[in-house]
Amino acid sequence: QILTYISGKDKPNVIIGWNLKELFSYILGKTKAPFELNSKIYDLKILEWYLGIEKNAPTSLKEAKDRLAKVVQHSSWEKLQKVYEGIYIPLITRVVPAMETIGVNHRGLKKRLHSHYEINGQVNGRMKCSKILQDGFNPHSIGFDRTFMYLDYKHMEVSVLQWLSDDEVLGSILDSGKDIYEAVWTIITALESTPKFREKCKGLFLPVVYGQGVASVAKANKISEETAKKLVERIYARLPMAMDWIQAQQNLLVDGVGIDIHGRCREFDQTYKVRNFIVQSPAALLCLHKLVELYDAMRGLAEVAFHIHDGYVLYVPKENSMKVARRAKEVLESEDRFFKGLRLKVSCKIGDNLDELKEMRIDE
Repeated sequence: QILTYISGKDKPNVIIGWNLKELFSYILGKTKAPFELNSKIYDLKILEWYLGIEKNAPTSLKEAKDRLAKVVQHSSWEKLQKVYEGIYIPLITRVVPAMETIGVNHRGLKKRLHSHYEINGQVNGRMKCSKILQDGFNPHSIGFDRTFMYLDYKHMEVSVLQWLSDDEVLGSILDSGKDIYEAVWTIITALESTPKFREKCKGLFLPVVYGQGVASVAKANKISEETAKKLVERIYARLPMAMDWIQAQQNLLVDGVGIDIHGRCREFDQTYKVRNFIVQSPAALLCLHKLVELYDAMRGLAEVAFHIHDGYVLYVPKENSMKVARRAKEVLESEDRFFKGLRLKVSCKIGDNLDELKEMRIDE
């Protein structure tokens, strides 16, 4: 990590850093007080990664300034600046440090464990969890002896695909309140869906959207290539707006580089791979922004414990569980300023252990 301070006459201090979240978490963990800076903060690791630039930390002030200048001059800077200030700055300075330092008590080990996140950990923009701390845990695979509330987005990627493509068929399904995978199964097969068929559709639909071919569909679903061909053709024929839109993204690559709706850049060695990125990248960004909003909304009510894929885990006082659930649902389902018009729904579970959560009906 590197911190460099640039002072200018009549200008606020500017901090150029590398992976600054670690600093904010360390200070919060040691002092129990948030680290506050009256300066503009530029985390080069986050900014360059967003633009698809993979480099090591700068080794001098001049190099840091030169690299920041290239970021600011990039064609995606106008979009990136809004995303960085509205989402990444709160994550770096407040939200992730709070999640990493709150800790959870493990009854079996008789100690407090802590999570660790890499904000720029995954290619499409999701955070990466790892067990690198001596007393650490991976939020994706644990169970503890406290009361948890788990809120999870329903069919996030399909909802984002509909929003991006404005597909009328998917839009009507979302408006109806039907389960998206059950409805899509019926559309492409004319058969009434069952839990078994729903799972089949879930494993079929998005892979085809993301470019999976007939042979791969047949192998993955253990069906004949003839049957796979019919299913793939029906998905394209019966959801034409979504499929035409996703196919068109391959033609928008410039020198192998794809850019999502919010300016995030990634390079692809095969054109079809952009199909996954162009949907998952904004979905990941939305989840991070909602994490910031949820963190702020839960102050005085509950604590955000950790973030898992499209879901959020809260520590909730049992006596306030319904109040917390209603407020959290309101925040997570509200229209997002970066995604005007996108409609989302969440499910809610509650329990004393993450592997023993039960569905919770939220009173309106």
